[in-house]
Order: sequence, then C-alpha cells, then structure tokens
Amino acid sequence: MRDGISSWLKGHHRYATPGGIVAAVLLGAALAGGALAGVGWAAGYGRVWQLVDDANWVWLPVAVGCVFVSHVGYTLAYREVAQIQNGPRVSVGLAGMSVLAGFGMLIPRAGFRMDQAILEEHGFSGDAARGVVRRLGMLEYAILGPTTLVAAVVLLIEHFHSEGGVLLSWVVGVPAGSAIALLLIANRERLPQKGKVWTELRCVLDAVASLRALAQCATGLLAIVGMAMYWAADITALGACLAVVQHEVPPAVLIVGYATGYAMTRRSLPFAGAGAAEALMPFAMHWMSVPLAAAVFAVFAYRVCNLWLPLAPAALALRRLRNLPVLLPSTA
Repeated sequence: MRDGISSWLKGHHRYATPGGIVAAVLLGAALAGGALAGVGWAAGYGRVWQLVDDANWVWLPVAVGCVFVSHVGYTLAYREVAQIQNGPRVSVGLAGMSVLAGFGMLIPRAGFRMDQAILEEHGFSGDAARGVVRRLGMLEYAILGPTTLVAAVVLLIEHFHSEGGVLLSWVVGVPAGSAIALLLIANRERLPQKGKVWTELRCVLDAVASLRALAQCATGLLAIVGMAMYWAADITALGACLAVVQHEVPPAVLIVGYATGYAMTRRSLPFAGAGAAEALMPFAMHWMSVPLAAAVFAVFAYRVCNLWLPLAPAALALRRLRNLPVLLPSTA
C-alpha cells in the first residue's frame, strides 16, 4: 500500500486510482482557486468583474484551438526526440496519449516523471528513457529562452517600460546561463565522477550537449519544429484570452510576460503548475504594463482552456495508457 502511494506521488500512472485522481484534481483546483482569489483581491474583484460586461467572447474558441495546436506540436516533438534515442519506434497514438495525460493534473508528479515510466514500459531501457525526458526538457528551454531573449532586446531598443527589471533579467540571464552551461559542457570530463549531484549534473550537461545533434538530422528538425509550434500556439492562446477583455499587447510583450510567468513548464511542475501559474502569470503580465485586472481575467480564461477543458481527454488517455501491455526493453 505504502509503495503504491509512493509510486503514485512520484508520477507512476499504473498506481493512479480513481480516488487518487479525484484527490489530485481537487487539490489542484484548490491551489489554482486560492492563487487566483489572492491575485484577484490584489487587482480588485470589482475591476475584474467589470471586464466581463465588455468581453469579446469570440476570442475564447480561438484560444481553445490554439491549445489543441500546442498539443499537436508537443506530440510531434515528443515522438521525434524519442526516435533520436535509437529506441523502439513510438507511435503517434502513444506519444499523443502520453502528452495529453502528462499535461493533466491527474497525478501529483505527472509530465516528465510519467513520460519516463511510459517509455520504460514500451521497450526503452531506463537510461534511454531518462535520456529522452532530459532532452525533451532541454529542448523546451532551448526554444523559449532565446526567443524571449530576442523579444526582450527588441523591447529594450524600443524603450518599453517594464517593472522589476524583467527585460534586463532576460537580456543578462539567458546569455550568462548559456555561457555557464557551455563552459561546464566543455569541462564536464573534469567534473567529479562520483556523487549523486555530480552524476545528475553530468547527465543534464550531456542532454544539453546532445541538442546540437537535433539540427543535423531530419528527425531533430521535426522535433524543433514541433516544440516551436507548441510554444507559439500556447503563447497565442494567452494572447487570445487577453483579447477577450479587449486588451491586445504586442507579440514581444506577450512573449516576455508569458515566459516570465512560466518559471517552469506544466510538465515539470507538480499538478501541471496549478497554483503556481495562476499566482505568477498575472503579475508577470502586469510587470509588462498589462493592467492587473485584465491579466487576472486573461490567465483565468487561459487556464480554463489549457488545463481544465483538456482534463477529461487527459483522464481517458491515462486510462488507456494503464491498459496497454508492457514491453521488454529493446536489446538492440
């Protein structure tokens, strides 16, 4: 019993019981609701409610469509990254179900943890599955980080006013972080060979270094295209939700605000980021000169589209994944 609960908490889909799923959803709802209530109080409930009267609801289906496109893009990236690992071929169906279930908050630690378990059950060795997960995570930031850096530079050139040093944090942080990563990669053979921390660091650096190979093969290019499609569609979904309250922002502002609010992605945060995204994203958009009331409403609508509406399909995908047969790791 204790082992099953521990595995469920760590994100193993085989131990997700109906009661456990309901508990996860209720806890996620409490975290999200509490965060939005707090930010809404800061913005003023009356100001937020006034926006509803003049809302242009035609943009809401656009946001839903963008979320669908984002899932398609991530599925493409997931499948192609798995193929680069030289493991068993991952079907579109398996990749799609893994992505859909991983974006849900049906398990406390879904996302990457569940990806690894699913890959191990479908012919990947433990090391190969971890390699896929790490490379996928690195690819996320390899696309979003430079894109946000460019957007921040453009806004600085245009003398755009932002609060809290948001633009400078991206302009300084991305190049500095990249330089440190490249320095560590160049000297990773000199790092200590023993110790859990050093071993994990070496694995992360290997995953970062392997990203260069993505641009050298057709499979890697498809993975890059898929991840770019994911980010572009998800950011556009947030922009459409801002348009619901008739507050349109320039693309560069939207990109920086979005990236600042998503300190980590839905697949790496517990409960698909429930609570964290609702608390951070409104303030991140406000720091980029979006009125806080509009930001609160937009983030609420955005999370309805990309977290709550896909919840039922995610539950069906999780159920299907649990019923699939387990395959032995490939010996090739």
